[in-house]
Amino acid sequence: MFDLVEILCDDEATDASSWLPARVTKAMGDSLEVLMLGERDSFEVHESFVRSIAELDGDAVPPRDAVAGLRCSVWYAQGGDYYDAQVDGSDEPGTAVVTYLAVDEQEEVPLQYLRQPGSIEQHQRQHETHAQFVARQQLQLGGEKQAKPTRFQEFNLR
Repeated sequence: MFDLVEILCDDEATDASSWLPARVTKAMGDSLEVLMLGERDSFEVHESFVRSIAELDGDAVPPRDAVAGLRCSVWYAQGGDYYDAQVDGSDEPGTAVVTYLAVDEQEEVPLQYLRQPGSIEQHQRQHETHAQFVARQQLQLGGEKQAKPTRFQEFNLR
């Protein structure tokens, strides 16, 4: 079995950082025995607290490219955000050991958490709202001038 999944670790929280990666080691009726990535002791959890690895923004790193030395963006599940990291290698199938560059912290993560550098920002820019676009333009102009909407943006404001 040994499927990679995410476990709901705080059933009262609703944000993405409540779901942490784990490996299923055994199915037991409506419960599963799981092992959190990077840990040694498994535990039992009801299947209602288990989900497939979530779909993430950005362009995934192909598994064959996840080799030692690769720099990429990695979903940090506990923080609920992406961080620049370097792949150090792989201990288990379907995972990579990465070092987060800003904090020099090492963690084992599912390969699905690895994203191409810059693809997160590109995805976010493509999906920003008009208000976010105007705010970003104002920041780039130093907040001194109002960003004039383009003809396309004016049409969308109507």
